[in-house]
Amino acid sequence: MTGVDALIAKGIADPDHMIKMGWSGGGHMTNKIITFTDRFKAASAGAGAADWISMYAQSDTRTFRTPWFGGTPWQKDAPISTYWDNSPLKDVYKVKTPTIFLVGQNDPRVPEPQSIEMYRALKSLGVPTHLYVAPREPHGWEELRHVLFKMNAELAWFEEQAMKRDYKWETAPAQ
Repeated sequence: MTGVDALIAKGIADPDHMIKMGWSGGGHMTNKIITFTDRFKAASAGAGAADWISMYAQSDTRTFRTPWFGGTPWQKDAPISTYWDNSPLKDVYKVKTPTIFLVGQNDPRVPEPQSIEMYRALKSLGVPTHLYVAPREPHGWEELRHVLFKMNAELAWFEEQAMKRDYKWETAPAQ
């Protein structure tokens, strides 16, 4: 947030039209940021963690998580509070930022349930939200039509929520 403040102070960022987006680690950050600030007019979280406890078991990678959280969730005297305290779901009740969630159906790194949990939480809280699950896609989307859909969905969301104007979707060329 200090960096955002510096960009605003330099006139680079407009505080009345800021958005937040990210994928993977950036999706984790987006999910967390929307729980403690409403400075952003819209957000897009791609393949982001919601609950670090379930994420530990669902993901195909844990290499850096074990030392960061101080152990596994299933060891004796597990550091469950550390996992939970860093989970966006813990503070999701504070979210006011309209947010879309995008994830690949076959993502082994940040599986689909993580995005579903965030989406359902925001939906139940009355926060504007959408969930987009790309069929067949792994962690990094590969099908060009899905990549184009993602870009269109994000641009349309940001135009609607942050700029209060319409967006004309780019269409895929005919095959």
